[in-house]
Amino acid sequence: MRYNRLDLLTLLVSLFIFSSCSKVDDSVGLDVDPQNQIDAKLVDTASIRTNTVKDDTVATNGLSQHPFGYLQDSELGTTEANIALTITSPTTDLSFGTSPVLDSAVLVLKYGNEFYGDSVSSQYRVDVRELNETFTNTTAYYNTKVWNVKPDVVGGKLFKKFTIHDSVRVNYIRDAKRDTMITRSPHIRIPINAAFINNKFFNAPAGTFATTTAFQAYMKGLYLSINKTQSTGKGGIGFFDLATADSSRLEIYYRNIAGTTIDTNFVNFGVTATNAAASIVHTYSTAVQTQLSNPAQQFPTVYVKPLAGLRTRVFFPYITKLKELGNITINKAELVIQVADTQLDPAQRLTLYRTDIASQRVDVPDNNLNDPRYLSEFSFGGGYDKTRKRYIINVTSYIQDLISGKLTQYGAYLAPLSIYNTRTNGDLAVPTTIAYRSVLGGGNSTSYKMKLNIIYTRVK
Repeated sequence: MRYNRLDLLTLLVSLFIFSSCSKVDDSVGLDVDPQNQIDAKLVDTASIRTNTVKDDTVATNGLSQHPFGYLQDSELGTTEANIALTITSPTTDLSFGTSPVLDSAVLVLKYGNEFYGDSVSSQYRVDVRELNETFTNTTAYYNTKVWNVKPDVVGGKLFKKFTIHDSVRVNYIRDAKRDTMITRSPHIRIPINAAFINNKFFNAPAGTFATTTAFQAYMKGLYLSINKTQSTGKGGIGFFDLATADSSRLEIYYRNIAGTTIDTNFVNFGVTATNAAASIVHTYSTAVQTQLSNPAQQFPTVYVKPLAGLRTRVFFPYITKLKELGNITINKAELVIQVADTQLDPAQRLTLYRTDIASQRVDVPDNNLNDPRYLSEFSFGGGYDKTRKRYIINVTSYIQDLISGKLTQYGAYLAPLSIYNTRTNGDLAVPTTIAYRSVLGGGNSTSYKMKLNIIYTRVK
């Protein structure tokens, strides 16, 4: 039976879309079977033009977690992430007393919740140097920033993995009490040279700790980088959570000796996210460079990479030709994106956004909270299906608006998105707190073709 009334048709279509839970052939990807729709038809041959483009630069101070490491990716190239940071004095009347004797000094940095790369056979060497320029937390520092750094290494550590899940037992000094062992959240402890502490802190000129401004002018900050010569393996990118209060710091342990009396002390110089910025360098492979140099050419694979890396532009050149079918309603439209390479784990989640006439990023209607048709994050999709090695993103309203002319198509973009990201945080920003990348099948791939599956109903 065919219903001609639009209101009844819309109601029934909606019921089919939102209540159906049956699965169909894997090659389609839709959970709406056109055979169960009222006069519904499937189009899965829509042309898609895809190309890899560089993502925008991004400010990296104040991140929820800062990237750090060196990753060699045989498919995409290398990524290097270093961190510049300042430390803050705990008080303006700080004194180390008379003739302090250093016991130890360590830079403590809390791990974030992400690591991407080789966690088995790689070895990392982190070097710490002193900044030779002032870090101003009111300045936006972009990922392309090249920092002025003093040449001498003032600290460092050789380690085999980013132990982001392992708590650490440390000795805790208590005033007028016996020291005790406590458990702290996962972090790295980087030893700092005694000569640097003695010279820079214990022998600091008078007035150095009198004000925050005076201290930061004297001690501009530290710069952490991977020593590639002393590191081995493919490497990886980890993250440091500098945003959690009182979790990252420079710890200085020392003694004051007066006759037979030994007084053990420690001082913490704080590290915060607002006083840290990441410097990120991508050196792309020949395959990626070829695509970037030939934006008009179609390639069977395309790339997405976070950390101000790469995104994939998606364009539907003939989508408006569906108007020739007459007055149609899009029941469901899904962009099905196949993963073409799994040498490294693909991104756990992708998002899709569009650009407007001013090239500004805008949510597609299906993911726009200001659009009454917006979907839940689960329904919008984008999560990686490990079994089928693909992503599916619901673009029903976006395609409907392109066909009707409500929206002009300037292009849409696929980009990685953190699994911890929520819509309230926004999906449009350049991803800086994840390192997972993906190699995707392009619009003209024969083996991993990206597809737009549309189920529509002709309205009479």
